[in-house]
Amino acid sequence: MGAVVANNTAHRMKKSSTRPNPTHLGNLFSIADKLSYAIQSMIQIRPVSSEQALAAARDLIRAHLDAHSQHHDAVAKAAVLAALPAPYVPPAGGLWLAWDGAEAAGCVALHPLAPDIAELKRMYVRPVSRGRGIARRLARHAIEEARTLGYERLRLGTVPPV
Repeated sequence: MGAVVANNTAHRMKKSSTRPNPTHLGNLFSIADKLSYAIQSMIQIRPVSSEQALAAARDLIRAHLDAHSQHHDAVAKAAVLAALPAPYVPPAGGLWLAWDGAEAAGCVALHPLAPDIAELKRMYVRPVSRGRGIARRLARHAIEEARTLGYERLRLGTVPPV
């Protein structure tokens, strides 16, 4: 009988040791939330308003076009990059960068289509910066800017499937 009790006790101990303690998980999630907030708070969304920022925007948009836009040939890409920051200029539009310290990690643009309609364009986050909520922050920023500018509708710029 003593052997059965010992086996039951061992079984209970083994079972409980493999099951996560909800209290510990709560602490873990709390730590993860704090870390995520800390990382996101290091990211600053700023308008392209200097030559340095414009150069960074060109690099990001070039990477965006290379990765996602097979319908732009080399001449079309060069024209898009040369025209920057147009057509994404205030007061009706905008071009913003997500800065991670001194590094431009991502970009987003707002392009006016009609007095009450704008289009979200050129959203891109460098591969090394992905998975940190930067695209979400850029999208929210652009949506808030569109609201501030009085747009009632916002469209997403997409490329046709290849």
